[in-house]
Amino acid sequence: MVESMLIPRRLFEHARRRPTHPAYFTKEQGAWTPTNWEVYATQIRQAGKAMIALGIEPGKTVCILGFTSPEWVIFDVACMTIGGVPAGIYTTSSPEECEYILNHAEASLLLIEAEEQWEKLRKVRANLSFLEHVVTMKRSPLIDDPQVMSWEAFLAKGEGVGDDEAATEEALSDGWLLTGDIGRIDDDGYMYIVDRKKHIIITAGGKNVTPANIEHEIKTRDAIISHVHAHGDRRPYVTALMTLDPAKAIDFGLERGLLHGPGTAEELKLALTTQPQDRTDELEELMKAVAAHPDLRQRIVQATREANEKLSRVEQVKRVYLLDRELSIEEDEITPTMKVKRKKVEKKFAPVFDRLYEDESFGIVVMEK
Repeated sequence: MVESMLIPRRLFEHARRRPTHPAYFTKEQGAWTPTNWEVYATQIRQAGKAMIALGIEPGKTVCILGFTSPEWVIFDVACMTIGGVPAGIYTTSSPEECEYILNHAEASLLLIEAEEQWEKLRKVRANLSFLEHVVTMKRSPLIDDPQVMSWEAFLAKGEGVGDDEAATEEALSDGWLLTGDIGRIDDDGYMYIVDRKKHIIITAGGKNVTPANIEHEIKTRDAIISHVHAHGDRRPYVTALMTLDPAKAIDFGLERGLLHGPGTAEELKLALTTQPQDRTDELEELMKAVAAHPDLRQRIVQATREANEKLSRVEQVKRVYLLDRELSIEEDEITPTMKVKRKKVEKKFAPVFDRLYEDESFGIVVMEK
């Protein structure tokens, strides 16, 4: 059962069964002082409420920079409890490494151990695009900065969250917090969060469709497909915007004689490795040639048809527009973690989607309407 493998659930169940037993010990004035399971569980709930108050939603990442301590574990488990993703950063990481991890994770909340770690952040502070709040562990000296709060001040942010009994009751179902996520369970019993419930397509016929399911089925059919964006809100059927993986496109181009030789392919791949978001003129030309190649377009049709066999009739993709470039961070189409910004893509490519329904000669036909 998945429930038995969820760390927070097992922890709270243990606290319910053994509330007065010691959960952990801290050394205070030379003596080891226990904290029981009931208090430990309360600390986790309070920290979770504080995270919610600070805007941490399910699927969002928080980071921890410091040595192991009660606050480290409380922060970690609290994040999991509310559906977030905790990520630890090595204490030996350089300022630049901290910057990379925090930005890559899009972390808006960070727990640090000491002033030494804060000094690292100060050096790269101007480059931290997402970080909004920094919390210090209990024994850390006070840091005079509006972005930084002490552990006690952090916990105080959670006061009042959950006091509305009616709202709390509405958010819970059989002891579970309704986070608004859509998940799937694999054959081994592991649960995966694949999308937000609000990302729902409602077709012209009133059918509810989850785009993430469609996108997942198509992407797993052919490795050359990098992104799939399913579209169909208030439409008679579902269509999709797709992009190609540049490295795989280079391989395809080499196989089909679209490149001068293996040396050119290796040069293009090296450029991708060193500057993943940069695109040379030669690569852009190759991507256009690959996207227009009949064999490649047939692969897109085949992958989509195979995916359609696993989908219900209302979910099946009928037509595809293959973009001749990757989605980019600079164009505000994807996040630094390579997730598609759905609203941005919907708005930016609205004319493309319109043509897929209005122009019979436009795009790639996968199956009849």
